[in-house]
Amino acid sequence: MSEELQEDYIRLFIGDVTKEYEFEEWQTVKETQNASEKIKFTTIRKGIFRSKDNIAGIFCKIADLNTLREPLHQALKNKHKVQNIYHGESYLLCLTEHKIYSYDIEQYNTMTSIIKSIDFELPLKQRELFIGLDDEAKVDICIIETEIALFAFAGLKGTGQEEEERVILSNKLEQSQPFFKFKAPIHFEWNNLIGDKDRQFERICELLLQKEKNVVRVIPIGKTRAGDRGRDFEVVEKGEGFNNTEEQKWLVQCKYSEHSIAPSTISGWTDRVIEHKYAGYWLMTNNDITPSLFDQLKDVEKNKDYNIQVRFWQRSDFHIKLNVYSELFTKGDIFQIT
Repeated sequence: MSEELQEDYIRLFIGDVTKEYEFEEWQTVKETQNASEKIKFTTIRKGIFRSKDNIAGIFCKIADLNTLREPLHQALKNKHKVQNIYHGESYLLCLTEHKIYSYDIEQYNTMTSIIKSIDFELPLKQRELFIGLDDEAKVDICIIETEIALFAFAGLKGTGQEEEERVILSNKLEQSQPFFKFKAPIHFEWNNLIGDKDRQFERICELLLQKEKNVVRVIPIGKTRAGDRGRDFEVVEKGEGFNNTEEQKWLVQCKYSEHSIAPSTISGWTDRVIEHKYAGYWLMTNNDITPSLFDQLKDVEKNKDYNIQVRFWQRSDFHIKLNVYSELFTKGDIFQIT
């Protein structure tokens, strides 16, 4: 496929993905008429998509940014690297070298959901966060840059957003003091796994499974990366509640991946669960699962004909679990400790 066709395919694919988020490709319509007819001229700005409220935009590599109004054009060019972000209750706070910028957290969540959906079909390796500025017009935008497009949304005017988030966080901390002693979380980076990342991830899964309160036995089955499925475990779990001694067997599938996990990545899991009479299926991945896989897992769980329970641990779950049992993973034999 030529570069031009590839770029146009990406443009059309992004258009399909963003329809459900009420984005549409930028069009302008002009009308003219004479005595006998009325004529409409439609101009499509190829590769530029705008949200319904005109607060967010997606700019494909194919797009001609010179057609944009100057404040937006200047902001997309004048980018400053974000050093830290805070996911608040109402706001996304972005810290650059000199200033804090605030954005609507729902706008950020929408953009990241769109990117995850795109990543399912077109795996993305580059995701960097910038603040785009036009100092003269006092315009700032948050930009998520990927190799195929820029995903941008406008900043919030006024002040006090970080103070509002500080008050909310302070209240939460005060309420939690009787229960927790706080320490800074450790950011375990998957790129810092020592040696074979697939094997190390399986080892992490096994160690964490052994810490689950109701797990009685963890039995490795199959081989690492067998059929590209990742290694499996059979987990025996005791029942919860009073006088409940019933045990259940779960099929646990470990999947280390550089990209989001889609249904095609773990195809056939329902057949294996049914064949071996497991009570449930438990997916463990260091990455995120795509919206389509999330829906599939939930649909199977609701299907009475299958009678299969479903669990999944993904990126955010492992961040928490690794910190809860950090003493297991800071010895220098699994992660490189920096």
